[in-house]
Amino acid sequence: FGLDDDTDLSKITWRGSKNGGRYDISELSNLYTGENNRANKIIASLADIVTNVHAIKTLAFCVSQKHAEFMASKFNLAGISADVLT
Repeated sequence: FGLDDDTDLSKITWRGSKNGGRYDISELSNLYTGENNRANKIIASLADIVTNVHAIKTLAFCVSQKHAEFMASKFNLAGISADVLT
């Protein structure tokens, strides 16, 4: 499943054309690791959707290694075993 969040990407630099570009990875990484609200919302949504978060295996995609390490740390602090694969 995917989780919708209300992260504002309007100030993130877009690199390339509208049809073949992407957001600036460094800016995205800084946005996603700069505060805890988004991570907390993801953990709360996971707890709402999944009956037992300790009985599942999940793959989460992140924008950078820094973002992956940040999220793994947040999951682990919430008691949800997590690791980073790069």
